[in-house]
Amino acid sequence: MPRARGLLAAGIRGRCPQVIALSRRTQTISGGVTINDCIWHFGQESQPFGGVGASGMGAYHGEWGFRTFSKEKPVFLQAPVNGVGLLHPPYGKTFERIWRGKLDLSANRLQGLVLDGRR
Repeated sequence: MPRARGLLAAGIRGRCPQVIALSRRTQTISGGVTINDCIWHFGQESQPFGGVGASGMGAYHGEWGFRTFSKEKPVFLQAPVNGVGLLHPPYGKTFERIWRGKLDLSANRLQGLVLDGRR
């Protein structure tokens, strides 16, 4: 069964139309809900408009329309100065210096642990 693009509810009066609007929104399946009026939900640029299921293709208007009818394509641009070159061979002198520094550091830590263990 097709679902509504918009739900128009008229004749709602009383102290809490927001509560009634919330119940209409949560208990029905439609693209949008307008209380005590018609067509105005279509003209609201600050809200999405569109149906669900077979009655619509998603939300459109403003930012929502841009997102609905656009294909987001992320683009990653590697910075010209970065450390990625250090991860791939040939490693070069810079990598060797860093690697040796880490080896010396880990050897010193290892010696310290052994000395502390003997005490």
